[in-house]
Amino acid sequence: MTTVVGVKFKEAGKLYYFSPGENQVEVGDNVIVETARGLEFGKVTLGATEVKESDLVAPLKSIIRKANEKDRKKHEENLAKKEEAMRLCQEKVDARHRREGKEPPERLRQPQDAEPLLRRNARRQVDLRPAIQG
Repeated sequence: MTTVVGVKFKEAGKLYYFSPGENQVEVGDNVIVETARGLEFGKVTLGATEVKESDLVAPLKSIIRKANEKDRKKHEENLAKKEEAMRLCQEKVDARHRREGKEPPERLRQPQDAEPLLRRNARRQVDLRPAIQG
């Protein structure tokens, strides 16, 4: 049996399992973990649980450390930058659609999601890279 804790990176996101290693973490603690995308800030949402090693899908990564105040501030800055980037991208997409005489994409927000879903009816795939670049 292996001890794991559940960590989420978004409020309504998927639960990922990590080994607590030498760290004593509890539900509600913010932690720094190593993922395929590098170091990430997450929140422990499932306390220490014993699972069979045969139930683990991939090699279990360990929690690097509990998040400190510097980590929390950086996480908040990143969230603010994300919101600004989403707003800027949306402005560029809308401007391009106005220039080309197209209807802007429909914006949908699911109650549990912080990020909008964009839906556009098109007969072909739309390449948005030029709109983002300028």
